[in-house]
Amino acid sequence: MKGEFDRAEEMKEQKLYVCEFCGTQYGDKSKAKICEDNHKKCKKITDTKYLAYKSDNTGRPQKVCIEFDDGSTQWYSRM
Repeated sequence: MKGEFDRAEEMKEQKLYVCEFCGTQYGDKSKAKICEDNHKKCKKITDTKYLAYKSDNTGRPQKVCIEFDDGSTQWYSRM
């Protein structure tokens, strides 16, 4: 009969690959690479929309338009 310490020596090591952008773990390196390549990287803010002081006195934009590394743009709104 094996003791507790003998079972510890039988443990299997598992290697994981982690997407640098979303933190998802993969057992396969190529799948982690596909995940990383799928994420669009922010290049710059191309436009902003603000509300009047009486509507929002935070001074922060209500919406921002982001240009990504592939040339596409997307508007994002503050909650």
